Amino acid sequence: MSASFSEVTKRLLAGQSVAWQKFGDHKAGSIRLEKPEQRRLLEFLLNADPDKIASGDESLFTGLVAAWENNKHDPANVAAAAPISSGDKSWRLTRVEASGFGGLTIFGGKSFDLYVGGHNWCLEGQNGSGKTSLVSAILWALTGYRIREHEGPVLEQGLREDVDGEDGKRIGTWPPLAAYPTKVADLQKSAEVWVPFASSDGSTVTAFRRIVSPAQGAPTLEEEIDPAIVDALRLAEIGILMPARITKVGFGKSSLTLYEAVKQLTGLDRLSDIADGCAAFGAANRKFMKYAKDNRIDLHENRFYENIEKAKQSSLS
Repeated sequence: MSASFSEVTKRLLAGQSVAWQKFGDHKAGSIRLEKPEQRRLLEFLLNADPDKIASGDESLFTGLVAAWENNKHDPANVAAAAPISSGDKSWRLTRVEASGFGGLTIFGGKSFDLYVGGHNWCLEGQNGSGKTSLVSAILWALTGYRIREHEGPVLEQGLREDVDGEDGKRIGTWPPLAAYPTKVADLQKSAEVWVPFASSDGSTVTAFRRIVSPAQGAPTLEEEIDPAIVDALRLAEIGILMPARITKVGFGKSSLTLYEAVKQLTGLDRLSDIADGCAAFGAANRKFMKYAKDNRIDLHENRFYENIEKAKQSSLS
């Protein structure tokens, strides 16, 4: 099977097996998430802040518990209900729109709208003219990733970062994905970014992604990807994301091992981060391991044995 991030996560969320061969000191093996609870946990972690996941941040614990207990949802059912994409179609870009997307629009300004009508086209321009921003808008609509200079593809989830004033002091926060405001007061407003992407081969399909990042609280994401262009997502990953990740591999003295390089290129390092985070959650001093103690499991245990003893006494009398 393909070893790309999207293919692996798709199979795991569908409850299918993922297998790998022996490589160096790493043994061959396979994994399958047989229970809906396991699939819900993976789905939650895939949508959480990657930095928090890798460190096993305890702020994720509430979301993990909620995902585990959400018995009405199973990602495998969502995958089974999705229409099967047709891999023999040739998709042509028809139109790209964007609102609030940094590099294409200005804060509070008009939406960006580019109609190419399914034709071949070549984009030229000086540095800073918006070429990378346009590619990023298309890529973000399809995959949730944006190209950052010197960093390659970065998963953009609307998280805010510090904004410094001319004197170097912090004046607020703002999500880097969104067009920056010119007034300090506007940093307290919610940032909204949406990019609908239309592709057509005679029939039109759409990929739409929207993020709202409030000044306080977590950002919300709305995503609608037509199942018919699932294969286009694979093309975006292989043709755009993988080449863009080459900058992370390094060369010469800074080069990675082949094993680490493959993880970086395929995006599977995100799954590795999830594994590291899960290991951190299991540390004895973490909230996960103390959950039972914090909820006074000792009282429940004592009550259980007391009731057992009462039952014994009742049966003898």
